[in-house]
Amino acid sequence: MLREPSNMEQEDTLGDQNSSTSMSTNDDLKELCLLLDEERHKMHQLAEQWKHFGTSTIFKLESQIVDYQEKLSDLEERQILLLNENEALKSLIDQMAITNHHLTSSNKKSQQTVATQTCCEKSEPRAEDPLQQQISLQNMFDAIKTAEVYESIGNITGNDASEKLVLKEFCNLIWKYLEERSKPKSSCLI
Repeated sequence: MLREPSNMEQEDTLGDQNSSTSMSTNDDLKELCLLLDEERHKMHQLAEQWKHFGTSTIFKLESQIVDYQEKLSDLEERQILLLNENEALKSLIDQMAITNHHLTSSNKKSQQTVATQTCCEKSEPRAEDPLQQQISLQNMFDAIKTAEVYESIGNITGNDASEKLVLKEFCNLIWKYLEERSKPKSSCLI
């Protein structure tokens, strides 16, 4: 007959089973803890990398914003300077147009007066001609203004040499015009 295991033997068997199960479970838990700890360490490193990336990106963006603000400010100053220079040139051109209009009107009146005369004084040119004196004074005034503009061309900021060249050529044209206008003309009509 088979004998039934005693309570003690059953307890020993159960204890051995529990012990082996508990060791197996402990080993599994130990491996799981090690795995989780390794994953936590990897996540910590990844978080540090993202933090470093975010910090460096913010620093770069802030420096770029400062650079762009400085460039924008510089461009605004240049634009204001160019607008002021354009206004000065426009004023000079307007003044020259007004002077030219006045001279044209005076010249027409002078020609009408000369047309009524029957002969011309050929022996000597009129040194006291008021129109010629007015033209000479106006030429001096215009020449001084043109010289001021020509001198200020060197102070214009900017890298575009072609603009400066155009302004210098414009001043040269004005001087040639003033030179032609200052030459004495005969006061008689032929």
